Order: sequence, then structure tokens, then C-alpha cells
Amino acid sequence: MHLIKPSWLAHLDNKNQRTSIFSIHVHPDGTIIATGGLDNKIKLWNTLPIIDGSKALDPNVPNLLCTLALHNGSVLCVRWSNRDGRYLASGSDDQLLFIWEWDKSTGDRNGEDVFESEERSIENWKAVRRLTGHQSDVVDLAWSRDNTYLASCGLDNLVFIWDGVTFERLHKLDTHQGFVKGVTWDPVGEYLATESDDKTVKVWRTSDWKIQAEISEPFASSTSTTFYRRLSWSPDGSHVATANCAQGSVPVAAIFNRGEWKPDVSLVGHDSAIEVVSFNPVIFMIPESDDVNPDPESAGVDSICAVGSQDHSISVWVTRNARPLFVCQKPFDHSVLDLAWSPDGTHLYACSYDGTVVVLQFLNNEFGTRLPLEEQDKILAKYGKIPLS
Repeated sequence: MHLIKPSWLAHLDNKNQRTSIFSIHVHPDGTIIATGGLDNKIKLWNTLPIIDGSKALDPNVPNLLCTLALHNGSVLCVRWSNRDGRYLASGSDDQLLFIWEWDKSTGDRNGEDVFESEERSIENWKAVRRLTGHQSDVVDLAWSRDNTYLASCGLDNLVFIWDGVTFERLHKLDTHQGFVKGVTWDPVGEYLATESDDKTVKVWRTSDWKIQAEISEPFASSTSTTFYRRLSWSPDGSHVATANCAQGSVPVAAIFNRGEWKPDVSLVGHDSAIEVVSFNPVIFMIPESDDVNPDPESAGVDSICAVGSQDHSISVWVTRNARPLFVCQKPFDHSVLDLAWSPDGTHLYACSYDGTVVVLQFLNNEFGTRLPLEEQDKILAKYGKIPLS
């Protein structure tokens, strides 16, 4: 594992001081990351000079691709749509969601002014929809695997389901009794899971938007002081990892199995409350022997989960193991607020309240052998019809 911390990647205030970065996400083609900050802006960055530091000083390789500045409050979440990354959704403490799309009218992406921004832009993205309805901060967003739906949640205790094509508001889920700070989709599309300061995770059926399960066991003694409770569904569909759990006074990330909705394992090791968990999108085969080319029949199939905490640290786990695979001790000076994997599962991007971004680069099959996509779909098929990926 290699750690990369690009000093030039920042959101700056009007005094040119670094400000908090609340959210980070990787475009499905892996070439762009989006960040949202306290400066009310979204910034789109080229991943090439991040991953290859020698390119950062190359005048022919741009670092910053675009700045989007329509929000009137801190940008608390940014999420690309799946597959082609046609849309970028953003949520803010101005209570609004914006849907951004690359402006095709600019043709060759040759550096025209970005919409509503004083900064020059290599790529031009424009706001195509402004979504209203939340009555407080919008803190987390998630697209369903096939982009049929976009879910948003906020500090008004509400979850909204939006049509992923027309962006009409379809459903309001209003049974949480506290701030809703995390949302994640089942990769099969059968369920949506939400996590709230009311110390519950609710699992909603997408067939009728009723509650399938309500989980409260690991949250009874958890702190309510986390900025987020960003949870994540495993790529094989079998588990949900949750943030801000506790065993007594010990912070943990609890992982629940699908169906029984009971904890299978707890990821124990952080000193402070957990803000965010994120599953690697790739399923890996871990050989049971020394076979370097295992097949799914003779190898353990595992999901990889990353955990970000208020202790300023990141841990990465093979979920069936009791100890972390990697620990990155205090790469930040403040809480880890968001985590995002590259589509190929080789890079983990993290952002912090201290206004910096760290990238963990994993090479040489450090997680095992990648499971072919067709094999991954076979695993998901046991839960029902698989949405397009």
C-alpha cells in the first residue's frame, strides 16, 4: 500500500485558507474525482496528477478540471451516477440538491468559463435540475445501481426518493425520529438502508417502500456526535456495514447479514466514533491454499470494507477477519468524513474535516484475485433479478 496526499488539492476560503472537505466521490471511468467543501463549492479534479505525482507539475496535465458554485451553503455530499457518470448529484446545507451534467454545447471541453463560477474550467458541467423539498441540511445521497432512483437524506429526519431520469420526487420516507445521516442501496435493488441519529438503521423494501427491518442493537451506547453515519452495502449483496456503532464504550462498525438483519461481525480497532464505512466495489477471491489462480469453487469470496473515524485514521478490512488488513494511522489532523473507492478497487480516496485528501493505493493483488463480473452477477442472482450495471 502507498499513501498519497496531494498538497495542491484544496478548497480555499476568501482568505486563501484551506477549508473542510465534506465529501468525495470517483467518476465511474476513474479519471475524475468530485469534492464538496465548506466554501460552498464543488470541485472536479483530474486523478492522473494525484496518482502520478510527476504529472502534477506538467503544464499539459490539468489538476483542477472544473469548479461548480451554485450552492449557497456548504456542499455536504457529492455522488456520480453509476455506469457512465452522466450526472453528478450534490446536496448542501442550503437544503437543495443540484443535478449536474456535462455541457455538450462546449464540444471539445476547451476551457470555457464554468457556469456560475469565476474560475476557468477544462471541463464544463451545468446544473440541469434543482431539487427542493428538504427542510434542512442534505447530508447524504445515493444512486441505485441502475440509476432508476436517487435517494437523499437530511437533518429534517426525512429520506426522499427521486426518479433517476425525470428527477421528480416519488416518495417521502418519514418514520425516522432523528437526523438521517446515511443512505445506501442494495446492489440487487430490493432494499434501501438508511441510518439515523435515532440510533436505528431502517431497511426499506423498494417494492412498496415499507420497512422490512429496523436494527437498533449496536447503536444503544453509540455517541450521537458524528457529522455523518455513512453506511455501505457489500457488492455481493449479502451484508450492510454501518457507522457509529459501539460495544459498550468501544467504537465499532457493525456488519449485518441480509435476511436475518443480525450482526455477523464487528470491526473493532478505532479509538473514536466512526463516521463512514465503504465497501470496495470489487469482490475478491482469497485462495484457501497457495494457488495463485484460484477459482470461485475453491476460494473464499470476500468483500473489502474501509472504515473512517473521528480518530483521524482509516482501516481496511477483509470482512471475515477479526483484524484489519491495513491501518493508516492519523493521515489527517481531524475526522475522516467520506471514503470513495475507484471503480477498479485499487485506490481508496478519503477526505477530512481538516480540508485535505488522502489516497491509499493498493497494488499487486494485495486483496486477492478479482472475481470476474459474470461470477459476481451469479452471486447476486441468488437474491433475484439483477439491475443493469
